[in-house]
Amino acid sequence: MDAFPQHPLAIARDLYGLSQSSLAEEIRQAARRRDRRAGTTKQQVSVWERPGGRVPDAWFQQLIADVFGVGHDRVTVLGWPYWLPGNEAPVALGSGATVAALREAQRRAMLNRRTLLGLAPAALAALAQQ
Repeated sequence: MDAFPQHPLAIARDLYGLSQSSLAEEIRQAARRRDRRAGTTKQQVSVWERPGGRVPDAWFQQLIADVFGVGHDRVTVLGWPYWLPGNEAPVALGSGATVAALREAQRRAMLNRRTLLGLAPAALAALAQQ
């Protein structure tokens, strides 16, 4: 029988030497650093790691990112769970994931195109002054 692949959150925990309980504690401490009382439990971390499990809301994703030292822009751009540490290697995509990945790539490409178009007038003006 084949083993189920590990969830990216479990991989990130392993990389940082954290158990589910210790990750829950680190999340509580990250919330306190933001002057908020929020936390989670080992059981909730387990639910996040379960195949087809619940996705942490945006607030908890930011706290998890704080624990792993991941920039908030990466969390926003890549989405759950693709921003987690240890998730850098390419993965085989199923048909549903392929569509999502293509949409994300198209969205990021459009953002870059808009940025370049916004810079074009300024670049032309700078060149004209030389």
